[in-house]
Amino acid sequence: MIAATRTAAETDWLLLALVVVSALVLVLVFGLMVYFGWRFRAGNPMRRRPLPTRTFGLEVGWTAATMLAFFVLDVWAADLYLRQMHAPEGAMKIAVTAKQWMWKAEQPNGVREINLVHLPVDRDIEIVMTSEDVIHDFSVPAFRIKRDVLPGRYTMIWFHTTRTGRFRLYCDQYCGLDHALMVGHVIVMPAAAYRDWLDHPGGDAASPAEGAAP
Repeated sequence: MIAATRTAAETDWLLLALVVVSALVLVLVFGLMVYFGWRFRAGNPMRRRPLPTRTFGLEVGWTAATMLAFFVLDVWAADLYLRQMHAPEGAMKIAVTAKQWMWKAEQPNGVREINLVHLPVDRDIEIVMTSEDVIHDFSVPAFRIKRDVLPGRYTMIWFHTTRTGRFRLYCDQYCGLDHALMVGHVIVMPAAAYRDWLDHPGGDAASPAEGAAP
């Protein structure tokens, strides 16, 4: 899957590390179970020596190594999560309002859109969200972001765009009869093209004057 933000790439590396560590633990544990089950099976004439009476060092080492590996992954994940909670200074703010069954976005200059969000590439973007009715969920898989959108309060998510293109936007929280139809697109453009689009939005976007109206 395309990774279109900085945190998307880091999220992929974190997930890969989790899969690799989990697979190594799984292979080691079940591999030893299969090996010893075969080696000490009934009828095997091999000599069975007395079992060691003390394996404290081996047990502590195995447990500590496993715990340390998963602790490192946990710290990495917590750090990534906390960084996503605090947008950097100067991030461009986009207001998004969820409503059954559409996404309404407002650009900094007042241009409004329905089920589309235009953004410039290589820029810190902060999405400030609220809902007019029920709980929704703002999800852009290519950005690896997913955040609940709640009625009566504001939530936010931020990211740094790294790739131009048209990316699918979904509601990932069941929100009513036409939930499956609550989709849209995030369109990431070169900075110059984005500035030109703001001056001449056209299409589904409202004019700055209309966007500024209550």
